[in-house]
Amino acid sequence: MVNQDKVEGPIRHLRQYLIYLRELASITETQFLTDPHAIGSARYYLTVAIEACLDIAGHLIASEGLRAPHDYKDTFRVLNEAGILPNDATMTIAIIGRSAKPVGTRLLGRGRYNDSRKPAIRTGRL
Repeated sequence: MVNQDKVEGPIRHLRQYLIYLRELASITETQFLTDPHAIGSARYYLTVAIEACLDIAGHLIASEGLRAPHDYKDTFRVLNEAGILPNDATMTIAIIGRSAKPVGTRLLGRGRYNDSRKPAIRTGRL
C-alpha cells in the first residue's frame, strides 16, 4: 500500500525545485553561462529534482510489489510496465537518461562537468 507521506513530501519538494529551475531558466543565456552560482544552483536543483522522482518511483515500486529495476532508468520503465507512468513520459526519461552519466549512487554526479554542458543544463537538453 502506498504511504501518502512518502509520496507527498517529495512531491512538495519537487514542485519547489521546479519553481527554482524555471526562475533560473528565465535569465539570459549569457547571464547564466557567466554566473557560477546560477550554474551551480541549476545543477543542484536538477539533481535533487531527479532524486525526488527516484524516491517516489522507488516507493511506488516497493509498495505495489513490482519487479526490481536494473538501474535508475529502468525504475521508470517498471512504472510504465505497470501502467503507472504513461509512454510519453517514459520516452522522455529514457532520452534524458541516455546522456546522464551515473556517478556514485545517483544519476547526476556532483563532480566536474565539461564547460560545454552548461547550456544543456540551462535548457534541459542533457
